[in-house]
Amino acid sequence: MAAAAAEGEEEGYWIIKSLTKSDVNRASRLLLPRQKVKNYVLRFVKEEEQTIICNEIRGVDVTVYDVDTHTQHILPLRKWPATNSFQLVKAWTTEFVKRRNLKEDDVIWIRWETKNYRFCFRVHTRNQVDAL
Repeated sequence: MAAAAAEGEEEGYWIIKSLTKSDVNRASRLLLPRQKVKNYVLRFVKEEEQTIICNEIRGVDVTVYDVDTHTQHILPLRKWPATNSFQLVKAWTTEFVKRRNLKEDDVIWIRWETKNYRFCFRVHTRNQVDAL
């Protein structure tokens, strides 16, 4: 499902994700949909970085710009070999889950911004059950 870019933003494909328990627990990683990362992120990343992301557990440090708070954060993007899934790791919990008070079933949007060579992140909707 593609979301249109908000007024004044660069066009791009927003990956829409409902956060799972493992996205917001102590695992400190955001699991990203494999095929969407291949289609809408990796093809815009430098070839040598693609190789590291896909083949080395350390991954590549990428900038994640929080559109809502206008802050930038550096997180490694890697492919986890056991599941072939893509993940933003390490500081995910401190930089996003705790700082933004993210909960299971919150819906986020994330996309690769080619012009600035970074991810853009935003919280789209909050889990209304936990908000009560």
